Amino acid sequence: MGMARIPKRAAPRRVATVLTFRKLVARAPDPAQAIETVRSGLPASAIDEAVDYMEVPRKDLLAALRIPVSTFHRRLAANEPLSPAESEKVLRLGEITRRAESTFGGAKAA
Repeated sequence: MGMARIPKRAAPRRVATVLTFRKLVARAPDPAQAIETVRSGLPASAIDEAVDYMEVPRKDLLAALRIPVSTFHRRLAANEPLSPAESEKVLRLGEITRRAESTFGGAKAA
């Protein structure tokens, strides 16, 4: 008689709550923090933070990031983190926004 094996469960992804979109724009995360953020996933609310910060319609931002609206709504309603690919897109958007603000002298000019 062998012992019954318990099936392995996938470990739930942790949500990176350390970084917000405003923090991403204010200062570049160190590489290790950026990698951990992408792997664990930003909260879906980071997209709403970006919408508020950039003052653009959510639909337009999701289209630019190539994240389906239905996927975003599902993640937001279920309090799920963004996927690593989606998190990387938001992280890169923060990087681009920070560089644009630095180059043009402010958020409105950028």
